[in-house]
Amino acid sequence: MSESQPEVSETAPSIALIVPYYGGLPAYFPIWLRTCACNPTIDWLVFTDLDLSSYSVPPNVKRIEMSFAKLKELFES
Repeated sequence: MSESQPEVSETAPSIALIVPYYGGLPAYFPIWLRTCACNPTIDWLVFTDLDLSSYSVPPNVKRIEMSFAKLKELFES
């Protein structure tokens, strides 16, 4: 028996994952970005102070520029 995957439409429900990331990027970061691209119904909100301009960032990965100190301040308020 063969299982088929459901078709994803533009109106399919979406989720957003909040990813705070500080420090150096791991060597596998480009692979992680490709994984994100393969999951178009998920929005990835990456809070970071790192420059991602040298990477091929898919449209569903959103970089939110924020220092760690500012993020900490937001959580504490």
